[in-house]
Amino acid sequence: MIKRKHGSIQELSILSDGWSDTRNRGLINILVNNPHGTIFLKSIDASDRVKDAEYLFTLLDGVVEEIEERLVVQVVIDNASAYKATRKMLIEKRKHLYWTPCAAHCRDLMLEKLGELPQHKIALQKAKKVSNFIYNYGWVLELMR
Repeated sequence: MIKRKHGSIQELSILSDGWSDTRNRGLINILVNNPHGTIFLKSIDASDRVKDAEYLFTLLDGVVEEIEERLVVQVVIDNASAYKATRKMLIEKRKHLYWTPCAAHCRDLMLEKLGELPQHKIALQKAKKVSNFIYNYGWVLELMR
C-alpha cells in the first residue's frame, strides 16, 4: 500500500503495455503509476492469448484485486478490439474505474496511417533503403557517427 505524507491512501493507475519480443512472443507488461512515479509490476508471456478478451480481463482484474480495488482509479490500455472488450468487462464489474486509451498506441496508429498515404509512402520507402544501406555497411555507419 502506498501512503501520502499525512497517512491517507494514494490513488493508482494500472498501465498495460503489449509488445512482441525478437522471438515474436506476445508479452504484456503491467506497470503501476501514482503521482510519485511508475513501477514495473510484472511481465506475462501471452503469446497464444494476447487477443483473447476474457484472458486479458482475468489478467487485469486480477491485478486490480492484487493491488486493492479501492486504490485503483484507472486502467490505461491500448484500444485494439480485444482490449476494448476487456475495458467493457472491467468497467461493468468495477463501476468506479476509468479507462484511458494509451496515447502512445493512438499515436503509433496515426503515424502508420500517415505512412500509408501516397505522398508519404514513397519518402518512407526511400528513407528505409538509406537506413538499411547505412546499417548494412559498418564503414558507412562509422562515417555517419
